[in-house]
Order: sequence, then structure tokens, then C-alpha cells
Amino acid sequence: MRRLLAFIKKHNYLITFLLIELIAFVFSTSLNAVHKSAWFNTRLQFVAFFNQWSSSVREYINLTYTLDQMQYMTASTLNKTTSYMEQKRIRGVFIPAHVVSMELAGKRKYIIINRGEIDGVKQFAGVVAPVGIVGVVSAVGKNYSLVKPIISRDIRVSVLINRKYWATMVWEPSDPQVAFLIDVPVYLPIKVGDSVFTSGAAGIFPPMWTVGEVIELTEEEVGFIKAKVTLFTPWRRLTRVFIFNSQDKEEWDSLRQKLLM
Repeated sequence: MRRLLAFIKKHNYLITFLLIELIAFVFSTSLNAVHKSAWFNTRLQFVAFFNQWSSSVREYINLTYTLDQMQYMTASTLNKTTSYMEQKRIRGVFIPAHVVSMELAGKRKYIIINRGEIDGVKQFAGVVAPVGIVGVVSAVGKNYSLVKPIISRDIRVSVLINRKYWATMVWEPSDPQVAFLIDVPVYLPIKVGDSVFTSGAAGIFPPMWTVGEVIELTEEEVGFIKAKVTLFTPWRRLTRVFIFNSQDKEEWDSLRQKLLM
């Protein structure tokens, strides 16, 4: 109470001035028709702006909720639709996740997603977007996982051109939307505009998942060509992804270990 009285005493001139201004404003808008109309219009515009803003916020929240529901429904559909899984030769489980953090500009590129051990995420699981592939889970925590994006120099992805010609896709430091297919035999009937899909080899990514499109062909060594591919992965708008836990990966890894023995 003493502090309040001290504040009023210290700023009494300013407080008195503001009270007089307020009283004058009230009388002006109440008694003068022109001022009253102007004040009414201003207040109306403010209320309309506030209502529009609050409506936009509600719509955004509802849209976010709807997108979340759609993502879980999509994952559930992928997991339960046997005909789709058999048609695409997919043996595994899709887990929906959100991108929490992402760094694609530096040398050590990474993506953090909000799913971990308690959600069933496994190390070396593939991560895909609704369109395009994202990366490989490199570390798994209790609630979060670290993903190494495919635009890392030490990642190679087995792909199929037009669903039938095998190739290896790598990334070279340049544009994050561009990758390259290397060691492609020159005799293969490949052309600009051909589609690129995952092969499903190594049990990391689901097979026949859309990767990108061939945009340029150049001859490298004798008998081989190099294909430039535009990636469909929307890196700058990447918010929702799916983690693919393959049922075949452990068996394939076991066979490879026996081969190396």
C-alpha cells in the first residue's frame, strides 16, 4: 500500500493528466455525433480484426489437429491394408512422427523426431515423408530419435529406375533437392523424366516408395552414365514423417553376417 501511495505521489501530475484526457475523450465521444461515429467505427474495426485473428488461430489449431489425425489414420491404413502391403512387397510397421528439430546446412546434418524406444523405433530404421524419403535413424532415445538425412555424403540408397532398373543413389554437396545415380550401365533405356523409387534392399526403406525424377544424364566412365535426380522430399516444409520398422532387416543382416564369416 505504501509503495502504491509513493508511486501516485511521485507521478501525480502524469496520472492527473491521463485522467483528464480520459474524461475529455469520454465526453467527446458521447456528446459529439461525429466523434461518436468515428469511435464506433474504430471499435468495430478492432473487434472485427480481433475476431478474424481469433478465428484464424482456431482454424490453425483445428487444421493441425486434423492433419495429426490424418497422419495417424494414414499410418494405420498402411499397417492394416494387407492388399497394399502385399502389392508393394512391404513387410514392416509404419510409425507416424513429427519433426522436432532439423539442421541441413552444416557438415553434420541431422533431424530429430518425437518418437523413441517407447514407441518401438529401432536404430537403422528408414524414415520417409508422404512423398519422398528422408533418412535413416542413427540413434534412438527413450522419447526421441536422431535421423541422418539422405543428403549426407556417407549414405547410399538402393533405388529402382522406372521400378525395374537397379541403381545406387548418392548425394554430393550442392543442392539438397538434388542427388545422383552412379554406375548406371549406358545400355539401360533411361531418359530424362524417368521416375526413381526405393528398391527395398537392405530392409531400410519400404520398397517402391517415390524418391524423385531423373532430370539430367551425363556420361562418366566408358560404359556408364551418371543420372541427376531431383528429390521429391520437401525439406523446407518437412513436419510429418513415417518411421519404417522392417520385419526383414534382422534376417537380411544375419544372412550378410554369415556371408562375411
